[in-house]
Amino acid sequence: MADYIEFNRNGCLLQGAVSVLKAIGGVVPIIHSTAGCAVQEKYISNAANGYAADNYTLACTNVMEKQIIFGGSARLREQIKNTVKVLEGELYVVVSGCASEIVGDDMGAMTKEAAEQGYPVINISTPGFKGHSFDAYVKVTRGIIEGLSKSYNSESAVDRELINIFGIAPNLDPYWEGNLEELYTLLEEAGFRANPLFGYRSTVENWKQIRNAGLNVVFTGWGLEIARYLEERFGTPYIYIDEVPFGIEGIEEILERLAGVYVGKKELLDGIRRQVRDKYLYFLSKLASGYYRHHIQKEAVLVGPSYIAAPLAKFLENGFGQIIRSVIITNNIPRHEKEKLLKKFENIEIVFSEDGRRIEDKIRAIRPEIILGSQLETSIAEELDIPILYISLPTEGRIILNKSLLGVSGSLALLEAYSNAFTK
Repeated sequence: MADYIEFNRNGCLLQGAVSVLKAIGGVVPIIHSTAGCAVQEKYISNAANGYAADNYTLACTNVMEKQIIFGGSARLREQIKNTVKVLEGELYVVVSGCASEIVGDDMGAMTKEAAEQGYPVINISTPGFKGHSFDAYVKVTRGIIEGLSKSYNSESAVDRELINIFGIAPNLDPYWEGNLEELYTLLEEAGFRANPLFGYRSTVENWKQIRNAGLNVVFTGWGLEIARYLEERFGTPYIYIDEVPFGIEGIEEILERLAGVYVGKKELLDGIRRQVRDKYLYFLSKLASGYYRHHIQKEAVLVGPSYIAAPLAKFLENGFGQIIRSVIITNNIPRHEKEKLLKKFENIEIVFSEDGRRIEDKIRAIRPEIILGSQLETSIAEELDIPILYISLPTEGRIILNKSLLGVSGSLALLEAYSNAFTK
């Protein structure tokens, strides 16, 4: 029997697709769906991120009853031409909603027609009924790579120093951009050239260079799917790290894996690894007296997507001595990934729920001393009179621009915030 979900924080495939596209410099999404889809996406994504991206303009065909009955292909043709005139971009990506997909509009024909007229336009099928926002990362990333490959054939030689990073999805967690910048900085300090695909410094030209990279560094199952596709199509090797690298151990693993591929850089990478660990331990030691004075070993509950909540719980337990009472996974992941998490975290309770009300009930029953979650857990934190730290969306009321939870600075910033929650 089907069950209802209250306070769901996961958007549909279309909403996730637009969120991903907005994070690429020079890309303009065109929504082929109802006006409600565009309004909903704009409100959800901006409210979820504390309205930090409220200045983005969306193009939409505003499909209505007429297009539902007679088809909306002509309306899409008109919208593409108008959007190119009004919104400046290097690549226009048409994404579809439920309405246009159900009536069978031929988006491929319309974008092909526009491309033949000289417009840089591609299309990606993203109806909401085919998935949720987390599925959009793979769908959009692969769609752009394939779309550009049809119109742009790069014969450039492989650049072994150029590295792509996949698996950290934009606009699906509040720290995505800061986390990517931290990884870019790490690669560049090691003498590589990071290829920014999302956020600051991202360009369509960078996407054209994906096939020329010497290596793909990938995290999470989404990144792995893309890496396998690129290896099959372009022969690009990859290293896979199945967890987002929170804590110093995660950064060390990246450097060790890179040293295994780039043997000539092993001495340099080993030196950076020692330097990173020394810096981290130096600043962590300054927390020691406050840790004991304020009794900062607390019982915690983490609420968020699997790729954030689970590795953060591991970091807080193993690297900071916290007592993790429960990890509540809020994104809908496949059964095999659930089984993998349950096996990996045998000593920690893992709960899978998208329902805000049930999540509140679970936290109420546990009565932890701190919650690491989202704005949706604020009310239960107030009820229990305990602190809350935001690690996942939505973060309405809190603007997060370029903070990171990765690397030395990100890890220490998290531990600072966690400790300060108990020193007031």
